[in-house]
Amino acid sequence: MIRTQLEDQLAALALALILAVAFGLRIIDLGSQPIGLPEVAAWRQAGNAFIEAIAQALQGGISPVQVTVLKGVQAVAGDSAFALRLPSVLFSVASVGLAFLLARRVAPASAALLAAILLTLHGSDIAAARQATDTALLGFCTLLFGLYAVGFVSDGSGSERTPNRRQLAWLTMVGTAAGLLLLYSHPAALICWLALLSGPVIIRFSYAGQHPIPIWPLIVSQGVAGIGYLPYALALFLPSDAAAIVAQSDLWRHLLAASSGWAGLLVLGTGMVLVIAHSPATRLLHLSPLSDRMVLAAIWTVTLLVLSLGLSGVALPISAREALLTFPAAASVMAGLGYMLIVPHRWYRYGLLAVVTIAMGLALVPFSRPTGPDFRPLAQAIRTELKAGGCVLVGPRPMLAALRYELRDLAPCLKAYTTDAVISTLVGARQRVVVVTDKAVKPSLTPEPGVSWEQRRELARKDATITIYRRKAASPDASPAQ
Repeated sequence: MIRTQLEDQLAALALALILAVAFGLRIIDLGSQPIGLPEVAAWRQAGNAFIEAIAQALQGGISPVQVTVLKGVQAVAGDSAFALRLPSVLFSVASVGLAFLLARRVAPASAALLAAILLTLHGSDIAAARQATDTALLGFCTLLFGLYAVGFVSDGSGSERTPNRRQLAWLTMVGTAAGLLLLYSHPAALICWLALLSGPVIIRFSYAGQHPIPIWPLIVSQGVAGIGYLPYALALFLPSDAAAIVAQSDLWRHLLAASSGWAGLLVLGTGMVLVIAHSPATRLLHLSPLSDRMVLAAIWTVTLLVLSLGLSGVALPISAREALLTFPAAASVMAGLGYMLIVPHRWYRYGLLAVVTIAMGLALVPFSRPTGPDFRPLAQAIRTELKAGGCVLVGPRPMLAALRYELRDLAPCLKAYTTDAVISTLVGARQRVVVVTDKAVKPSLTPEPGVSWEQRRELARKDATITIYRRKAASPDASPAQ
């Protein structure tokens, strides 16, 4: 008894340290990283009126839950990169705590600590936490729903009590809220919901075990959640031309990305294989009395991968990359359980925990930084040019969206660049035009009667080319060349 209490206290202290490390890894230099195009899209969507933002969510934008969170953040803390990304950091750190709690309900504290460490050091999860998108939210909601669903499977200890009617009613309401939160957290959440829901259902209807908690609150709550999800589902999964294009994605490439490379896939995959191989074999051979929750871990592992890699390429207009967004969270929990299964003595497990932690840190932390173009130097160059007046035409449109964020105070001056004729239409209103394009496009003006332009200078940038045009001094009111 004393040893168990000591272990629980040490586990609590270790978890607090893990959460502090997780927070530090995710928040360091959070506002200094360049904002990416998906984040710009989220910022623009959250900046619209609430009804319009939700309508865009139903059309494939960031999820309704995430856009609601971002609107609240912008109203309180503004729209800086740090403020927009902070909710993702908090969701990710909370996911580490949920990974510990979920694994602790299935296995010893050492396995739960390893699960939390694996998720803390997972490069893809760190990168997702540093972006103002709904990826971190999806991982949080998935683990939260998993923590709810595991309660309907016995832990084998016989200590569980049969709940009364009031408690069952609360279980139903909490389950409905957890299910709806998960389903509305991300366009790919349906796969996670199906995978997590399948585990308890399969066990309860396949094994003749003693389960004090009846299954009907889970069935009823998720039936209600499924009905409430229909408006989002109809908007997302109606047949469209995009589905055929998305289904052609490279599954293995995205699986490697979700694992942060081959080294990460080896670390996580080994632990997951140990769960899948050990749980059924132990049960069939009667080597030791394992709870149904250990079998549940194996079912969740297999079902999530099958649904992610199968349905995303066959039935649903969800890319493999989106379907595997919760792979870090699920794999960390399952791998933590698997590594602890192969070590019989409790204190030896902490030695293995240290070894796997070092391997995970070396393998996955270098993949923790999101990559993408940095538009801040380009925005600074444009700001310098606009001091002399004029109008800015930007193309392609993704670059225009990113510059509208970086130049929020000058956004009305930025317009979409389509053809050279657009520049000519501004001759009556402007003496000067700044054209920003990617390097693949070289803007050149089409001569028109009575219109004469000259190129002032061209500034080469890493991701774009700035070309400054002004009306040629052919009339008394034209400004002289600078």
